[in-house]
Amino acid sequence: MLHANVKWAAIRTCVVMLGGAGWCWAQPAITLSPTSGPPTTKISVSGSGFAPNTAVDIYFGATDEASANTNGSGNFSNIVIKALRSARPGTHSVKGVAPQTGTSAQAPFLVWTNWSMWGFLLSHGSFNPYENVLSEETVGGAGLRWSYTTGGLVLSSPAVANGVVYVGSYDNNVYAFGLTGAAAAEEPSAPPAPSSLKPDFNLRPLQAAGGGQR
Repeated sequence: MLHANVKWAAIRTCVVMLGGAGWCWAQPAITLSPTSGPPTTKISVSGSGFAPNTAVDIYFGATDEASANTNGSGNFSNIVIKALRSARPGTHSVKGVAPQTGTSAQAPFLVWTNWSMWGFLLSHGSFNPYENVLSEETVGGAGLRWSYTTGGLVLSSPAVANGVVYVGSYDNNVYAFGLTGAAAAEEPSAPPAPSSLKPDFNLRPLQAAGGGQR
């Protein structure tokens, strides 16, 4: 029974008022939907286990983006914030802080700027609206980080999704590399969702001028 009491104490927060009165609530937690996306992604934040009827500030990184009010059970739901446009690719923290009680909870959000097809979009304009690392000021400092020789010509630009670089070659192979240049099998990374990869063979051919297809 002592073991059970210790475990219960570890996952509960209690406030005891003068005279012995007080209340307890579960350890605060927040959940995000979605849990990853490019900069400016709208993120729905829900929380539980905070003090009842109290304000909770919602942060993306160090930026205070929104405020929620918990209900009588210490919960709130569907508070929408945005991933900062300046957020670099990688894991960022979304945090809920209740100033009145000093309690907080956080959850990770993965920022990515996947380049999942040739030219980024079907228009093949090669413009990534989420790019916030390369700019006119920084591109001059870019240099070769790694290279790999395939068995044939590579005429297309690579596709990048979830930390993996995909390259098609005229040697009839599609190569997958981790962002550091290691083969994907040597550098495990989550595979991209099939729907994020192109070409999409379900697309209808574009109608060219003169009635032909291209």
